[in-house]
Amino acid sequence: MTTIETIVVYAIAGIITIGLLWGAWKLLKMIIKNGSLLVLNGIIGVALLFVLVNFFDVGIPINAATVLVSAVFGVFGVGSLFVLHRFDIL
Repeated sequence: MTTIETIVVYAIAGIITIGLLWGAWKLLKMIIKNGSLLVLNGIIGVALLFVLVNFFDVGIPINAATVLVSAVFGVFGVGSLFVLHRFDIL
């Protein structure tokens, strides 16, 4: 392999490596951004469930299932639990 061919191979390898690192960085930033929003939504959902049960005496039972629904689905999960409780399904 000549010197020029070696330089071209290393340049192509460097460009591919930089592209892969850039793509991995973008993917990591997207996961962190969306993951933090999901965690925040879950925390707000559990806090809302706590406030509804303790301060407004809604009567939704606090058990593993209701906490899991409010943690995973957040505010929408608590709203669904509230509707299910109002229609005496829960």
